[in-house]
Parts: sequence; C-alpha cells; structure tokens
Amino acid sequence: MVISLVNTHGLKDVNELEKNLKIYQTDKLETSTMIWTNQMRKHLELEIWNNQKDFIVELYEFVNKNKSELVKEQKSVPNCDKRLKNCVTYTEINQEIRCGQYYLRIWAEKYRD
Repeated sequence: MVISLVNTHGLKDVNELEKNLKIYQTDKLETSTMIWTNQMRKHLELEIWNNQKDFIVELYEFVNKNKSELVKEQKSVPNCDKRLKNCVTYTEINQEIRCGQYYLRIWAEKYRD
C-alpha cells in the first residue's frame, strides 16, 4: 500500500507523504476508496520480510566480510536478483466488490441516507 501510494503521488508533496504514512500506521480506515487495518499492515510487513529475508541475510554477511574476501570473490555489492514469491493479497478485502477506485459496500453505505 505504501509503495502504491508513493508511486501514485510521488515524493513531490511531503504533506501528502506524511498523510499516507499516517494512513499506513492507523489501526483501521474504511473509506469508499481505501480499506486498511493494522492486520493488513502486519501482513504486508511479513510478506516483505518473507520476500526479502534472503537478501537481508546476504547483505548482513556482505557487510561483515573483510576486504580480502571481497576481492577474492570479485564481489562489490550483494545481489538481489530474486523476484517476489507472490503478490500480496489481503483476506480482509476478498469479499469486497470494487468498481474502478471505489469499494461499493462502503460507497453505498455513504450514499444510502
């Protein structure tokens, strides 16, 4: 979500970035265009860790090698050549119906009255 927000809005507007960070850190938010919970945040962080832990381990080992080992291996930077294992999905929104950018259940509740 954070990556999507940064890609959508860019880093030009610091206020927008701070607003998006507050959304990311919030416990629960339901609007017609966004559903976000702390469980979804924890799930995203776990998925990022699961997808990058091999690289993090390799990076840690790399920074702890001495110069002669690096010269011997002819390695100047650690490699991160693995693709994401799978797309991050959220069970919390599996049953939601989305039309364009709107979650219809929430949109309908907003305009029902």
